[in-house]
Amino acid sequence: VLETYQIGFLANTKLDGTKLKTEAWLDKDMIDAIGGDATETYQRVLDGEMVDVSVGAFIDIVEGAGIHNGKNYAGSW
Repeated sequence: VLETYQIGFLANTKLDGTKLKTEAWLDKDMIDAIGGDATETYQRVLDGEMVDVSVGAFIDIVEGAGIHNGKNYAGSW
């Protein structure tokens, strides 16, 4: 499945101040084969633009209200 559909992967994700940053390892040949939005997004990456991605995280939420950095929350990961 990955050989057929995966266009890359994320690695070395870390928090930099208040921003979550990651490396994106992309397969240009696969992106070219898909075309369309994939090609446009790849070009944005090459141009140094910020691109939102899903990190594919599976999380458990623990219910419990609180305040963090002045914002109310109802649960935490």
